[in-house]
Amino acid sequence: TGAMSGSRITSAAGKLRKLFKIRQVFARQVLKITRDFLNVLRRADPHAARIIDKVPGNFHHVGLIATLFPKAKIIHCISDPRDTCLSIFFGDFVGSHPYPYDLTNLDRY
Repeated sequence: TGAMSGSRITSAAGKLRKLFKIRQVFARQVLKITRDFLNVLRRADPHAARIIDKVPGNFHHVGLIATLFPKAKIIHCISDPRDTCLSIFFGDFVGSHPYPYDLTNLDRY
């Protein structure tokens, strides 16, 4: 039978307490970010029952979306790339989307 030093248990317990504190801080930050995001959406349309965000680059953020909105439904649609490019080209994208206005860029993206 092996013996374990009490200081090792104390050390392990201290590490676990730190991890729990970090986890609690993380959970509070996730809730704050989620609330802030939902407030932006509510200002955009206070009566909307659902939000559809079809920005092409959202696939990069699926993990974040799942973290912020664990009950969100993520629908992955596969379309003909030409249809997707034309939809993006003629769409009204705002913000930092440099690719929509040049068909060559869209082809590469």
